[in-house]
Amino acid sequence: MKNICPILLFLLICAAFSPSAEAGKVDTKAIPNKGIFGIKVAGTDQEYYGRADLVSSIAFQEYTTGTFIVSEVTVDMIGSGQLLRIYSTRVPGLSDAQNEAEHLRESANMLSNTGSLTTPSLPTLPSQLTRADQAVQNAANHAVAGMVVKVWPTTTHAKTVEFSVGSRAELQMFYSNFRDLLSGRPVQVKEDSVVLTAAEKSSGTNQSGITTVNQIGGALFTIE
Repeated sequence: MKNICPILLFLLICAAFSPSAEAGKVDTKAIPNKGIFGIKVAGTDQEYYGRADLVSSIAFQEYTTGTFIVSEVTVDMIGSGQLLRIYSTRVPGLSDAQNEAEHLRESANMLSNTGSLTTPSLPTLPSQLTRADQAVQNAANHAVAGMVVKVWPTTTHAKTVEFSVGSRAELQMFYSNFRDLLSGRPVQVKEDSVVLTAAEKSSGTNQSGITTVNQIGGALFTIE
């Protein structure tokens, strides 16, 4: 261990404490009252319950504060004086830099169609670098997740219920599952309450104990 450089040791520690693979969960048996839905953040006391027929909208957006990139889901309830916000914050990483570079390349490519520019493809980053960046991102996400800070009631968040979570992927899966059920699209759930992924559906693997639901009423959504 004495020969490991400090940066590499830090990355190894980050990887060791990184969250496990994400899996969106929808428990269809947790709430006997099928007119009610619930949302909970795993490992915390944060929960939200509401009437399924009073959900007016759900939205997903991303924005930057200058220091962080925020991924945010909002749920609005008819007649409620508060908005539910569930968000994940992260520091900009390699993937964000690559996305920005790709946008610039595409913009330049629009000019190259006139024959005035040639835009080479972006190079592929080494896998070791991307894995190290992901480990750091996971550790940073875990560090900023949890308790939401408010200065009541002077902040713009005074009339919101807010949950902070550590995984953008988990947040996206929650949004997709909630959106689909709100829209009446069927969602297939395994016995362990984990939603069947597109890859599992396309593989044709025989899955026993699958439950198909198409409404949010009676469902408890868990965000890891």
